[in-house]
Amino acid sequence: MKSKLLFLIILWCLFSFSLFSLEMKFTDKPESETRLLTEDYLFCGDQLDFDGQAEDLFFFGKRLNMKGDMTSGLLAFGENILIHGNVANDMIGGANKIIINGQVLGTLFLAGSEIHLNEESLVRGSLFAASGNLRLEGTLEGDLFAGSGVLYFDGVINGDVIVYAREMVFSDRAVINGNLTYHSDNALSEKEQSHVKGTVVYKQEMPFNWGSDFGKEAFLWINIFLTVLWFLSFVVIGLLILLFPVNRKINYVKSNKHFWSYLLWGLIPFLIYPVAVVLFMVLVITLPVGFMLLLAYLPLLVFTAIYGTVVLGEYLFRVFGFRSQNPFLYFLFGAAIFILLSLIPFIKVIIMVFVSSLGWGILIEKIFKRKLVASGNEEAEPDYSENLD
Repeated sequence: MKSKLLFLIILWCLFSFSLFSLEMKFTDKPESETRLLTEDYLFCGDQLDFDGQAEDLFFFGKRLNMKGDMTSGLLAFGENILIHGNVANDMIGGANKIIINGQVLGTLFLAGSEIHLNEESLVRGSLFAASGNLRLEGTLEGDLFAGSGVLYFDGVINGDVIVYAREMVFSDRAVINGNLTYHSDNALSEKEQSHVKGTVVYKQEMPFNWGSDFGKEAFLWINIFLTVLWFLSFVVIGLLILLFPVNRKINYVKSNKHFWSYLLWGLIPFLIYPVAVVLFMVLVITLPVGFMLLLAYLPLLVFTAIYGTVVLGEYLFRVFGFRSQNPFLYFLFGAAIFILLSLIPFIKVIIMVFVSSLGWGILIEKIFKRKLVASGNEEAEPDYSENLD
């Protein structure tokens, strides 16, 4: 017990020290920053005008106007992102409108309705972009991988280009010094191909419809892929976690009263946890604790859902009269029901709360080493000799 407590204390200290190297700002008012910082800068709010310096900039808001210097990278999500300064490493951005006027020495990952790299822009690495309209007027030293409704070439690209576009437009000053592979409804004319110094490969078939319903089919397939990936990951992670020896000491459910007791007791931390995160984040003195709880929320949600799925599977085994005491079979059977119900839009939230609360109940009994149901009130074990009606 002492060794576990010492480990937690050391882990907490390391996490706290890492927070001291992060400058954080939470506000709903426009903010202007001109300081020269040697640590990372995190901003969550309405608008930020950054004319200073930081190692990494993390922006989550409406409008970012970055005129300063990033000695490392930039991560920004909002409505409008304007980059007039310099980013010494990679940049990841997502917004309705993104304008790049400065220099990015690393790789660019951008997604937005409109992406514009102005004439003054310089990107040393490659550009990965998904947009409705993509305009390239500056210099791109690396490769271009893009999917766009309309793609405007009005600058210099020194690498190879692979694009999916409904329409491509070349200006007189556009130059592609590498090879061009493009998927489009219409082939380029000889004049347009003359802007490409390397080989040109045309593929007419389009994986998605980039017309008026731009992106809808793509987002549908992405959603299906992520859903399948999530379910497969959940099953694999759950089976791996159940392999740990500590899980052999857990008696998941002994009776129906245990099942409903786990659910009711588990609802308490499930509902209180998000409230505690918000309270700790609001109070400045407890901000590191709130940040740690926020980071731990998703892993805890997965762990409790896994244990809750085992409890659900065991309960259903007893209801249907199946004879088994294998927690792996409980988990697989419960996961099948959990996944099927999760596909129903209005039911998936309820089933997630239900299963996670069961898992929280298991953790409460294990952590505090207290039985949630008195032994005298337990129901008798079911007789598996015949199925229940």
